[in-house]
Amino acid sequence: MKKTLIALAALAAIGSASAQTTITPYARLDIGLGKTTVTGTNDPGLTVASSLYNSSYFGVKTEADIGGGLKGYANLEEGFDSQAANQGFTNSTRNRGANIGIGGSFGRFDIGNVWGPYDNTAQDPTNYNGFSSYSYVLNAGAHGDNGNGNNAGTTVGSIQYTTPTVSGFTATINYAPRKDATATNDLSTTAFDVTYVAGPLNIAAAYERVPTLYTNDAGVSTGLNSQFANAYHISALYDLKTVVLGLAIVGAKVNGVISDGAGGTTGSDSDTGYNLAASFPMGQWTPSLGYGSVKTSGDNLNQTTSSFGVQALYSFTKVLTGYVGYRTAKQTFVSGAPDITTNKYAAGLSASF
Repeated sequence: MKKTLIALAALAAIGSASAQTTITPYARLDIGLGKTTVTGTNDPGLTVASSLYNSSYFGVKTEADIGGGLKGYANLEEGFDSQAANQGFTNSTRNRGANIGIGGSFGRFDIGNVWGPYDNTAQDPTNYNGFSSYSYVLNAGAHGDNGNGNNAGTTVGSIQYTTPTVSGFTATINYAPRKDATATNDLSTTAFDVTYVAGPLNIAAAYERVPTLYTNDAGVSTGLNSQFANAYHISALYDLKTVVLGLAIVGAKVNGVISDGAGGTTGSDSDTGYNLAASFPMGQWTPSLGYGSVKTSGDNLNQTTSSFGVQALYSFTKVLTGYVGYRTAKQTFVSGAPDITTNKYAAGLSASF
């Protein structure tokens, strides 16, 4: 009887704590059949692979009422390749998030590894996924959406503040103080965004300043000598119920690159681009398509990258979604070098739970 009373008391304590704290495990698993071909390389054939449409990950998040109108937050998320042979999660994980925060009427502060302002404002009717022309354009060019060195594209070692929403406006600012291995060169990252939502309209603008080391031009940068890239993108969604329209404009200037990648004076490269997309919700089906292009010019990269993507989603349940899609991308070089075309075909299932 005494042990029973102790057990009941423990359960009561847990129940009381649960009333103020929520702990939510979650995961997404994406597996499909597809292939990607690239000009000048062998055709790999069809392959069962992970994350052909959406990234696979698992995580846990918590929210707690800590009194005085304040709440505490924490989130840990890991990406993985579910089809990595004989590796499990050992060599295929990607740190997609590890942050702790406090929020209240003043907004919210987070510290750690987060999706920063530049990522969070990438609004896309095609869900910014494996068939999205927008995701390809934003990751192409001299800049590229590479975060600050984390291979998942997030911002590590950062402090982030998000304002409360006032008259439809919300803003976020992120700062990640970092030095190189010599503790002399500045590798800090700064980013901010502003979002406005009014009925069916959603507009967002974002800016980030990241070291050239973390851009697509990193291979020909002058090294860790405090050279920076400045990038922005503006995106807008308009939901007409029968169709969701999207527009994005991107641009960047990457400093500290070496002319032609072969030495000599240092210079810069610039990106200018756009993306147009639309999705058409029709019951359980949602077909969508998009087209985008980014032009890069300067002292190292001189090329145009264009992409077209089309997909169709079928919602079996709230958890399970089927997909089929195609995306093609072409790099055209000013030098007259042969074009490089990348084609991706895939069909599969994605489960979020």
